[in-house]
Amino acid sequence: MILLPDIDFYSENFINEEGEWTPEAAQFASKFTKEIVKISKNIQSTGDATPAPT
Repeated sequence: MILLPDIDFYSENFINEEGEWTPEAAQFASKFTKEIVKISKNIQSTGDATPAPT
C-alpha cells in the first residue's frame, strides 16, 4: 500500500474555464504518474512478498 498526500487536482492552475486540463496540469500528471510507477517498481524489486496463506 502506498499512502499519498492530499493533492488538489482541481486547482485553478490545472483546469481552464472550459473545464479542461491545462498544459501545466498535463505536465504535472505525467511527472506524477512516472514517479508513482518508479515507487511501485522500487517496492516490488526490494520488498518481500507476503507469504500465501496456508
